[in-house]
This record gives sequence, C-alpha cells and structure tokens, in this order.
Amino acid sequence: MLHRSAKPAQQGAIDHAQVTEVYHIIDGSGTFVTGGTIQNARPVPADNVIHTILVGPSTTGASAQSGQNRHAGPGDVIIVPPGVAHWFSKVDSDMNYLVVRVDGDHILPAGDSARLKPSRYVSLARLKPSRYVFTAGWGRV
Repeated sequence: MLHRSAKPAQQGAIDHAQVTEVYHIIDGSGTFVTGGTIQNARPVPADNVIHTILVGPSTTGASAQSGQNRHAGPGDVIIVPPGVAHWFSKVDSDMNYLVVRVDGDHILPAGDSARLKPSRYVSLARLKPSRYVFTAGWGRV
C-alpha cells in the first residue's frame, strides 16, 4: 500500500521500460495523468532503488505534457503499461492506493522486495506472462 499526501510536494512524471503497474485507489483522490511527453526527461540511475528493485529501467522528469488527465478516487483501477508516462499532477486529499507491479520480463531481482516494508510494496517479480492478459484501461471495481 502506498500513501500520497495532499500537502504540496515536488512530484514528477515517470515511465518504466518493462514493468506494468496496476493501481487500485483505496481512499483519497487526485488527478492522474497518463501518456504525453516527459519534460526534462532523464534516465533513473542504474544504482537507484527505483531501477534496481522497484520498477527497473525508468525515465523521470518534472511533468508530462499532452497526457490525458483523469480524476482518480476510491474504487478506481488504473493499468499503466510499460513506456507510458504517468504521474499525479494534483492530490486533492491524502491517498492510499495499492500498487501491483508486473514484471513479465523478469528484470527485477526475485525476493529483493522482501527488504522493503511489505506493507508498502507488492512486487510480482516471477509471474509467467502467459498466464495473464493486460490491457491499458481505467475502471471501477
């Protein structure tokens, strides 16, 4: 489970080269942007925990321009395929959301996510991609 505060904070856009993310908003709300072009894009350093454990090779930047803005709230499920820029451009109220990261190419080290607090991260580093079908989408559960 992740938490994102409504207090003003520096937030930026990111895309992941090979990992799909699935967000399930539990409570709180905000504006989630997908697609577009990352501004001032730069690769995440190869020795950064984002690259080595959480999501693999990624690109970050100040924001994403020309993306699609959507209001996200409780019950929303967001699927972000690899290579799609995404970020919360605004957080209206403190958010708690589950993130599942699907590593079909097995780029993340199996078991290393155990070093992180299990209440904060779920890593599915060893799923067989033939068992799952993923589509870009947005919906309510």
